[in-house]
Order: sequence, then C-alpha cells, then structure tokens
Amino acid sequence: MSQTRPLRVLIVAPSQGNYGGLEAFVLALGESLRDLPEFSARLCFKLVQGAKFNEELRARCEKAGVPFVVVARGSHDLYKNIRWADVVHAQNPSPDVALGAHLGGRPLVMTVINHRGNSNSLHMRLWELAVRTAHERCYISDFVRSTWEPKGLRKHSRVLPAVSSLPPAPPLNWERKGFFFIGRWIANKGLEELLEAYATAKLDHAQWPLTLAGNGPLRPEVEEIISRHKLATVQLPGFVSDEEKFFLMARSKWNV
Repeated sequence: MSQTRPLRVLIVAPSQGNYGGLEAFVLALGESLRDLPEFSARLCFKLVQGAKFNEELRARCEKAGVPFVVVARGSHDLYKNIRWADVVHAQNPSPDVALGAHLGGRPLVMTVINHRGNSNSLHMRLWELAVRTAHERCYISDFVRSTWEPKGLRKHSRVLPAVSSLPPAPPLNWERKGFFFIGRWIANKGLEELLEAYATAKLDHAQWPLTLAGNGPLRPEVEEIISRHKLATVQLPGFVSDEEKFFLMARSKWNV
C-alpha cells in the first residue's frame, strides 16, 4: 500500500513525570524519527497515578523538537492519540495501550523493559496478555526475554537493548575518585552484589567512596548491607537532577 503522507508513530511511555532512563529512551526514539520525512512521530507520556509532569522533562521535550502530549492512564486523551497513529510503539505491556491499539486496529510494537515476576495476579496476567497482543516485541535484555518467553524467542520477538543520546561531557578540573551507580533499585541489577563486593574488596574505602543514586524497592536490603558492613563511605543521595547526575558521574573514577 502506498503511503501518501508520513507514517504516524505514537511512542507511548508510562512516566513518573521526571526525566529518567525511560524518558531518555523515548526522546532518543523520537529524535531518530524527527528528521525522517517518511515518519511523523509523537511522544505520549502516560503519567502514573499521582505523578506530575515536571518542568525539566517538559523543557527537554521542547528542546528535542518532537511533538508530545501528557495523558492519564486509560483516559480519553490516550485513546484519541492512539486513533491518530498508524503504528503504536508502547514501552512496557500496559493493558490500556494494548487494548486501545487492538480496538483501533493499530499495529502494536512493544518494548518490554521490566521482567516478568513470579506472581500470577490479575495485574500480571493482564500484562502477559498485553505482551501476546503485540505484533512486534523487543526485549531490552536476554534476561527480560527469558522471563516472558522462557522457551526461546517467539516469532516477531527480538532482544534489542534500549539506547539514549549522550549528553555533552562537562569540563573536568578535578581528579576523579571512587565509584558511582545510578538506577532504580530493583532485583537483578546487581546492586546487592556491588555492595558486597565493595565491602569485601581489599581497598582503602576512604580513597574509593561509593555513591548509589536513585531509590526503589531494594532500599531496605541496601541499608541492611551498609549497616552490617559499617560502610561509612557509601553515600545515598536519592533521586538527583540531571545536572547533579552528570556532576557525580564526572567526579567518579568508575561508573557502574
């Protein structure tokens, strides 16, 4: 079928309203399509319950030059944007997006970021159904793929790591020191192993401090390991702004 106008691609992502890894990924996707005349991309940030779209993320979207909308989950605005699209690209298997694409007859591409837990709750079953309805599935790692498709890749599935644009490197007028980790504190990221390795490594902790930025469900485990090993040189700044993140990365000797 000949295309008389650019193919409309709606990139839908659940969001806390802050600039983070997922937001950086969808911005990179939008920017990759922005200058291709055969595509017309639109970003759709689907706010989780209670979240607000902050000004830093809004400014980044405006700077990227990619049209964007902010909607609530399961909302009329979400389904209106799905109807606008020729192709829907969902980040994670959100049931409302899968349902909207199915009812609207829109092809659904899905990037699966979260691994499938062991729960058989209604929530997890809906996610599993959403994964199966996707016409194309991209898993960001083989580990994530193995939890959804344990018998191997099904037809129209692939492993495709997420990417983002690299920021300009800040000038350095100091000596780098220590280790830096940033990310959501969830299982299978190696956070507990990193702390245990840091605690038992034969190095001068004062000369090699460790900064763990971010937060998440593993915080009690992180604090327990720090307390058990008396790790006074581990710093936990919590969520940090983009500028703080780049500063901490630039100051560290190693980024984990």
